[in-house]
Amino acid sequence: MLTSLFNQFGKIALRAASVGRIAWLRLRFPGAKISWDCTIQRGCKIQVQAGGRLILDGVELGQGVVLWAGKGARLEIRGTYVGYYSVIKSKNRVVIQPDCMIAEMVVIRDHNHQFGAPGKSVREQGFTTAPISIGRNVWLAAKATVLEGVSIGENAVVGAHALVNADVAANSVVVGIPAKKVKEF
Repeated sequence: MLTSLFNQFGKIALRAASVGRIAWLRLRFPGAKISWDCTIQRGCKIQVQAGGRLILDGVELGQGVVLWAGKGARLEIRGTYVGYYSVIKSKNRVVIQPDCMIAEMVVIRDHNHQFGAPGKSVREQGFTTAPISIGRNVWLAAKATVLEGVSIGENAVVGAHALVNADVAANSVVVGIPAKKVKEF
């Protein structure tokens, strides 16, 4: 009975800490719309630059998740679990539909460095950007990477360590570097 009481107290304390994080983020970033039913665990790093838009609705963020919405960018996640130490960054637009499962250490970036100009550092050469769209009920397994311009159809599965640099059809499984379809259902 005492153990049950401590467990209940622990759950209440964790929820209160998450609500405090949400309140602080909503005050700090005018471009953030974070619903109260989200859960933000400790160690998350969330930033919304001026003119950027962050929308979190019914989202659970595991410990150490990094979310970043750049100037004029949109990062929208609905009804999804984002695993520990995952990184989602947007300079353009990233939209993740409900019921997705994003495992630990997944990287989703809608931008990439340009390079190849002689005499200029990579930093000086800027970025390419293209929106990312992830449909409903998608599973991104551990350490998968989704690159700029990719669309992942609903009910798709992306295997662990996969590098997704092209669209993924709905109801399919992709694995590998680069990701290739191995199954359709």
